[in-house]
Amino acid sequence: MVPTGVYYSDRAYIFAFLLSSTLFIKPHDLLAKMRILYEIRQGLNRSTNAATTQTASRTRFVEHLVELVAEWTDTFPYDFRDERVMQHVQTQLTALENYEKSLEKPEIPLDDLTEDISEICLQPSVLAQQLTQ
Repeated sequence: MVPTGVYYSDRAYIFAFLLSSTLFIKPHDLLAKMRILYEIRQGLNRSTNAATTQTASRTRFVEHLVELVAEWTDTFPYDFRDERVMQHVQTQLTALENYEKSLEKPEIPLDDLTEDISEICLQPSVLAQQLTQ
């Protein structure tokens, strides 16, 4: 049931799974297991070499995970009245916020960049040569 970067379960399956899962596992335990799987899958994604593919896959994975939790809260809102469940949700939201912050790039004013380059390399021809090597 836990999504990946390329897979998201069918809505009917998710509904049936969540409906029947309460017979076998408490909602807070299910969410805890989902969180562990999330962390494991994030760790596996880090070992890949293609950074762009890795980032895109992680983004889709997080989007799928948020979609799953949103669907769960819409379908079975009483599962989220338990404080233990909400602690896991808060952890997930914190992880999502940290991930989004890591994607943000600091903005460097062009004037500052120009000054820094001119301080490092006084001759434009030397700079051009270094950039093309």
